[in-house]
Amino acid sequence: MTTGRTIMRYQEWTLQPDREPDAEPTTYAMQCAVCGETSPRPSGSCVRRAP
Repeated sequence: MTTGRTIMRYQEWTLQPDREPDAEPTTYAMQCAVCGETSPRPSGSCVRRAP
């Protein structure tokens, strides 16, 4: 009888805003970690553009 083998690979990731000229605007919203309820999506006037 053969047994399975597990290979684990650890990587480090970094998230950052898309700063390309054709990038979509950066928006922010909140989400509850307990119930999953989210805030409304921001309208176009509340959008923060990345510098």
